[in-house]
Amino acid sequence: MPSLHHSQRNFVVFIVFMLLFIHSAHGIDPTQEWIDKICFQTLNYGFCSKTFEDNLKSPSTDILGLTELAIELVLKNATNTFTYTWTILNNATTSPKVKPVLAGCVKDYQTILKDFLLASKDFTRKRYKKMVARESAAVKPIDKCESGFSHKSSFSFLAERNEQLRILISMSVIAGGYVAY
Repeated sequence: MPSLHHSQRNFVVFIVFMLLFIHSAHGIDPTQEWIDKICFQTLNYGFCSKTFEDNLKSPSTDILGLTELAIELVLKNATNTFTYTWTILNNATTSPKVKPVLAGCVKDYQTILKDFLLASKDFTRKRYKKMVARESAAVKPIDKCESGFSHKSSFSFLAERNEQLRILISMSVIAGGYVAY
């Protein structure tokens, strides 16, 4: 026959277990779970997570909302990067050696913008597989832009912007993949 001490200990263990279970069941945040699922698959979890959290329209955003947000973030970032690059290209002090490469990058950012504007339309029309295909193709123009520079140091002014754009595109592709498949 179990002792009173043994029964009390089992009861305490049971209560602790139940409290932990109840706390964790109520503590589940579906939005944060989606953000974690998406961001753990990117190259930079911290950037991804912070970007989503800083731009959420609602604390209870579902996967469709996160997908739409990711598309919007890519469009905003690509527009800013396009404008920045175009401004440097048209600056009188920019080296003539760099101008052809910058012109190529401007075209590459235009391609990304076009792809994501079409992806946004696909999202609105619930053509999610087509949306993901368009989004996935958008990384190639970034690589093409960077390949135009002979030395990494010569495009350092675009490196961080391109890295952020890559992560944003991957966020969009990953979120879109959850919606499409």
